[in-house]
Amino acid sequence: MNFTQKIKEFLNVNADPENAVFQRRLIFTNYKIWGLKTPPLENFVKELIKEGVSFEDFDLVSHEEIVMAGMFIGRSKVENQQKLKWLKEWLNYVDNWASCDQIVGRLKGMEGEVEFFESLLKSNQTFTQRFGIIWLMRWNLKKDLQGSLHNIMAVENDDYYIKMAKAWTLAEAVLIDYAYTKNIIANIDDKFLRNKAISKACESFRVTEEQKQELKKLRIK
Repeated sequence: MNFTQKIKEFLNVNADPENAVFQRRLIFTNYKIWGLKTPPLENFVKELIKEGVSFEDFDLVSHEEIVMAGMFIGRSKVENQQKLKWLKEWLNYVDNWASCDQIVGRLKGMEGEVEFFESLLKSNQTFTQRFGIIWLMRWNLKKDLQGSLHNIMAVENDDYYIKMAKAWTLAEAVLIDYAYTKNIIANIDDKFLRNKAISKACESFRVTEEQKQELKKLRIK
């Protein structure tokens, strides 16, 4: 049995139709959802890597296969240039926030590839842009807050998932440089984005009560 067949068999055996229905309410994707949870997928990918699986063995025709291929890229012991090559191809299949966000956190060791991830912000694909935003937030915001925010806020896309990514980034930035980020929020004209960034920042227990009150005064009514 080749790896592609092994992956298909794993999905068939472990499919959870009830959970698939639940996930469909949260994840809007054009791909089939088998209903598997993240830990079994992660463990299976670890197994496959030990056995010598390659990126080409993943048939990217279901949500779980796309997620596992992303996990493989993150865990693979190859040079970053090869990972970037795979990521370029993989991103063509990403059509939802879940595939996008959970893989970003698995790209440890790629912190030096800022230029590549900044280039994703210029894509005409919403979830490729979101991937770039979330990566910069996760891996570059603390190192270069002003540069990261400048690039992220310059993304011209009114899609809900881009605005939410921006709001999330601003809420994280508040924790790093409150005064600088507050000034950016105060100058956002988009009501949804400004108010959502404020709401997300105020949800954090790391933001002081005084700061929360100051931010709330910036809400657009």
